[in-house]
Amino acid sequence: MMPLDYHAGRSGWLLYGRGLDKQRLTQYQTKLGAAMVIVAAWCVEDYQVIRLAGSLTPRATRRATRLAHEAPPRATRLAHEAQLDVAPLGKIPHLRTPGLLVMDMDSTAIQIECIDEIAKLAGTGEKVAEVTERAMRGELDFTASLRSRVATLKGADADILRQVRGNLPLMPGLTQLVLKLEALGWKIAIASGGFTFFADYLRDQLRLTAAVANEL
Repeated sequence: MMPLDYHAGRSGWLLYGRGLDKQRLTQYQTKLGAAMVIVAAWCVEDYQVIRLAGSLTPRATRRATRLAHEAPPRATRLAHEAQLDVAPLGKIPHLRTPGLLVMDMDSTAIQIECIDEIAKLAGTGEKVAEVTERAMRGELDFTASLRSRVATLKGADADILRQVRGNLPLMPGLTQLVLKLEALGWKIAIASGGFTFFADYLRDQLRLTAAVANEL
Protein backbone atom coordinates (compact mmCIF):
# COMPACT_ATOMS: atom_id res chain seq x y z
CA MET A 1 0.00 0.00 0.00
CA MET A 2 1.41 3.42 -0.92
CA PRO A 3 0.20 7.01 -0.46
CA LEU A 4 -1.02 9.01 -3.43
CA ASP A 5 -1.84 12.42 -1.99
CA TYR A 6 -0.99 12.12 1.69
CA HIS A 7 -0.69 15.36 3.63
CA ALA A 8 0.21 15.52 7.31
CA GLY A 9 -2.32 16.78 9.82
CA ARG A 10 -6.00 15.96 9.60
CA SER A 11 -6.10 14.49 6.09
CA GLY A 12 -6.95 10.88 5.54
CA TRP A 13 -9.48 8.46 6.92
CA LEU A 14 -10.30 6.26 9.86
CA LEU A 15 -11.31 2.68 9.13
CA TYR A 16 -12.54 0.81 12.18
CA GLY A 17 -14.48 -2.20 13.39
CA ARG A 18 -14.32 -5.39 15.38
CA GLY A 19 -11.91 -8.04 14.13
CA LEU A 20 -10.21 -5.68 11.67
CA ASP A 21 -6.99 -7.49 10.73
CA LYS A 22 -4.58 -7.56 7.78
CA GLN A 23 -6.74 -9.98 5.79
CA ARG A 24 -9.91 -7.90 6.11
CA LEU A 25 -8.01 -4.71 5.33
CA THR A 26 -6.54 -6.29 2.19
CA GLN A 27 -9.99 -7.47 1.08
CA TYR A 28 -11.37 -3.97 1.59
CA GLN A 29 -8.54 -2.40 -0.40
CA THR A 30 -8.96 -4.90 -3.25
CA LYS A 31 -12.67 -4.16 -3.60
CA LEU A 32 -12.10 -0.43 -3.33
CA GLY A 33 -9.37 -0.50 -5.96
CA ALA A 34 -7.30 2.25 -4.37
CA ALA A 35 -3.81 2.34 -2.91
CA MET A 36 -3.67 3.14 0.79
CA VAL A 37 -1.03 3.71 3.46
CA ILE A 38 -1.44 2.89 7.12
CA VAL A 39 -0.35 5.86 9.22
CA ALA A 40 -1.27 4.44 12.61
CA ALA A 41 -3.30 1.70 14.26
CA TRP A 42 -4.71 1.32 17.75
CA CYS A 43 -7.50 -0.33 19.75
CA VAL A 44 -10.48 1.15 21.56
CA GLU A 45 -12.03 -1.55 23.72
CA ASP A 46 -12.69 -4.40 21.24
CA TYR A 47 -12.53 -2.15 18.17
CA GLN A 48 -9.50 -1.95 15.90
CA VAL A 49 -8.89 1.51 14.40
CA ILE A 50 -6.64 2.24 11.42
CA ARG A 51 -5.71 5.66 10.12
CA LEU A 52 -5.29 5.70 6.35
CA ALA A 53 -3.48 8.48 4.53
CA GLY A 54 -4.77 10.56 1.64
CA SER A 55 -7.65 9.94 -0.73
CA LEU A 56 -9.42 6.62 -1.04
CA THR A 57 -9.12 6.74 -4.86
CA PRO A 58 -6.28 7.61 -7.27
CA ARG A 59 -6.39 10.99 -8.97
CA ALA A 60 -3.83 10.46 -11.73
CA THR A 61 -6.34 10.12 -14.56
CA ARG A 62 -9.65 11.67 -15.60
CA ARG A 63 -11.45 8.46 -14.69
CA ALA A 64 -9.74 8.43 -11.32
CA THR A 65 -10.64 12.07 -10.77
CA ARG A 66 -14.27 11.26 -11.46
CA LEU A 67 -14.14 8.34 -9.09
CA ALA A 68 -12.57 10.50 -6.40
CA HIS A 69 -15.87 12.36 -6.09
CA GLU A 70 -17.65 9.03 -5.68
CA ALA A 71 -15.17 7.68 -3.15
CA PRO A 72 -16.85 8.61 0.11
CA PRO A 73 -20.22 6.90 -0.55
CA ARG A 74 -18.57 3.96 -2.30
CA ALA A 75 -15.94 3.58 0.40
CA THR A 76 -18.67 3.74 3.02
CA ARG A 77 -20.83 1.15 1.25
CA LEU A 78 -17.94 -1.29 0.88
CA ALA A 79 -16.98 -0.76 4.51
CA HIS A 80 -20.51 -1.49 5.69
CA GLU A 81 -20.62 -4.63 3.55
CA ALA A 82 -17.47 -5.74 5.38
CA GLN A 83 -19.09 -4.82 8.74
CA LEU A 84 -16.68 -1.91 9.14
CA ASP A 85 -17.02 1.87 9.28
CA VAL A 86 -15.03 4.58 7.55
CA ALA A 87 -14.92 8.30 8.31
CA PRO A 88 -12.92 11.23 6.87
CA LEU A 89 -10.62 12.80 9.44
CA GLY A 90 -11.57 16.29 8.30
CA LYS A 91 -15.06 15.78 9.71
CA ILE A 92 -13.92 14.49 13.09
CA PRO A 93 -13.80 17.10 15.88
CA HIS A 94 -10.77 17.58 18.10
CA LEU A 95 -11.48 15.95 21.46
CA ARG A 96 -9.64 18.68 23.33
CA THR A 97 -11.98 21.31 21.90
CA PRO A 98 -15.12 20.99 24.07
CA GLY A 99 -18.18 20.00 22.08
CA LEU A 100 -21.48 18.15 22.26
CA LEU A 101 -22.07 14.44 21.72
CA VAL A 102 -25.71 13.51 21.06
CA MET A 103 -26.44 9.80 20.84
CA ASP A 104 -29.45 7.59 20.31
CA MET A 105 -30.45 5.26 23.12
CA ASP A 106 -31.78 1.94 21.78
CA SER A 107 -29.10 -0.18 20.09
CA THR A 108 -26.64 2.70 20.49
CA ALA A 109 -26.13 3.68 24.12
CA ILE A 110 -27.63 0.34 25.14
CA GLN A 111 -27.53 -3.05 23.44
CA ILE A 112 -31.29 -3.62 23.28
CA GLU A 113 -34.49 -2.11 21.92
CA CYS A 114 -36.48 -1.33 25.06
CA ILE A 115 -39.92 -1.71 23.49
CA ASP A 116 -38.97 -5.12 22.09
CA GLU A 117 -37.85 -6.32 25.52
CA ILE A 118 -41.04 -5.02 27.13
CA ALA A 119 -43.14 -6.76 24.48
CA LYS A 120 -41.34 -10.07 25.00
CA LEU A 121 -42.03 -10.00 28.73
CA ALA A 122 -45.62 -8.88 28.12
CA GLY A 123 -46.22 -11.71 25.65
CA THR A 124 -46.77 -9.39 22.69
CA GLY A 125 -43.38 -9.77 21.02
CA GLU A 126 -44.82 -11.14 17.76
CA LYS A 127 -47.31 -8.27 17.46
CA VAL A 128 -44.57 -5.70 17.92
CA ALA A 129 -42.42 -7.51 15.35
CA GLU A 130 -45.29 -7.36 12.84
CA VAL A 131 -45.64 -3.60 13.33
CA THR A 132 -41.89 -3.14 12.95
CA GLU A 133 -41.94 -5.11 9.70
CA ARG A 134 -44.76 -2.94 8.34
CA ALA A 135 -42.79 0.18 9.22
CA MET A 136 -39.73 -1.19 7.41
CA ARG A 137 -41.88 -1.77 4.32
CA GLY A 138 -42.91 1.88 4.45
CA GLU A 139 -46.52 1.15 5.38
CA LEU A 140 -46.24 3.14 8.63
CA ASP A 141 -44.31 6.27 9.50
CA PHE A 142 -42.41 6.58 12.79
CA THR A 143 -45.29 8.11 14.75
CA ALA A 144 -47.83 5.56 13.56
CA SER A 145 -45.50 2.63 14.16
CA LEU A 146 -44.62 3.86 17.65
CA ARG A 147 -48.27 4.29 18.59
CA SER A 148 -49.11 0.86 17.18
CA ARG A 149 -46.30 -0.83 19.10
CA VAL A 150 -47.22 0.90 22.34
CA ALA A 151 -50.87 -0.07 21.83
CA THR A 152 -49.89 -3.75 21.93
CA LEU A 153 -48.64 -3.21 25.49
CA LYS A 154 -51.98 -2.01 26.84
CA GLY A 155 -52.72 -3.70 30.15
CA ALA A 156 -49.16 -4.93 30.66
CA ASP A 157 -47.85 -5.03 34.22
CA ALA A 158 -45.91 -1.87 35.10
CA ASP A 159 -43.35 -4.03 36.88
CA ILE A 160 -42.16 -5.14 33.44
CA LEU A 161 -40.92 -1.60 32.77
CA ARG A 162 -38.92 -1.59 35.98
CA GLN A 163 -37.57 -5.05 35.20
CA VAL A 164 -36.28 -3.92 31.80
CA ARG A 165 -34.92 -0.66 33.19
CA GLY A 166 -33.05 -2.48 35.93
CA ASN A 167 -31.21 -4.62 33.37
CA LEU A 168 -30.24 -2.19 30.63
CA PRO A 169 -27.02 -3.52 29.03
CA LEU A 170 -24.76 -0.59 28.18
CA MET A 171 -22.75 -0.69 24.98
CA PRO A 172 -19.15 -1.78 25.66
CA GLY A 173 -16.95 1.23 26.31
CA LEU A 174 -19.83 3.69 26.81
CA THR A 175 -19.01 4.47 30.44
CA GLN A 176 -15.35 5.05 29.62
CA LEU A 177 -16.32 7.26 26.67
CA VAL A 178 -18.59 9.42 28.82
CA LEU A 179 -15.98 9.81 31.56
CA LYS A 180 -13.26 10.71 29.05
CA LEU A 181 -15.36 13.29 27.20
CA GLU A 182 -16.60 14.87 30.42
CA ALA A 183 -13.00 15.17 31.62
CA LEU A 184 -12.28 17.10 28.41
CA GLY A 185 -15.20 19.47 28.96
CA TRP A 186 -17.70 17.90 26.57
CA LYS A 187 -21.49 17.83 27.02
CA ILE A 188 -23.22 14.50 26.41
CA ALA A 189 -26.91 13.92 25.76
CA ILE A 190 -29.38 11.27 24.63
CA ALA A 191 -31.96 12.06 21.94
CA SER A 192 -34.21 9.05 21.50
CA GLY A 193 -37.41 7.95 19.85
CA GLY A 194 -37.77 5.70 22.89
CA PHE A 195 -39.12 6.60 26.29
CA THR A 196 -38.15 8.99 29.09
CA PHE A 197 -38.67 6.16 31.59
CA PHE A 198 -35.42 4.66 30.30
CA ALA A 199 -33.64 7.71 28.86
CA ASP A 200 -33.91 9.72 32.09
CA TYR A 201 -32.64 6.72 34.03
CA LEU A 202 -29.57 6.51 31.80
CA ARG A 203 -29.07 10.28 32.06
CA ASP A 204 -28.96 10.02 35.84
CA GLN A 205 -26.84 6.85 35.93
CA LEU A 206 -24.24 8.20 33.50
CA ARG A 207 -24.54 11.81 34.72
CA LEU A 208 -25.32 13.10 31.25
CA THR A 209 -26.18 16.70 30.46
CA ALA A 210 -29.63 15.96 29.07
CA ALA A 211 -31.99 13.32 27.72
CA VAL A 212 -34.89 13.89 25.31
CA ALA A 213 -37.39 11.12 24.57
CA ASN A 214 -41.11 10.31 24.37
CA GLU A 215 -43.40 10.12 27.38
CA LEU A 216 -44.76 6.60 27.83
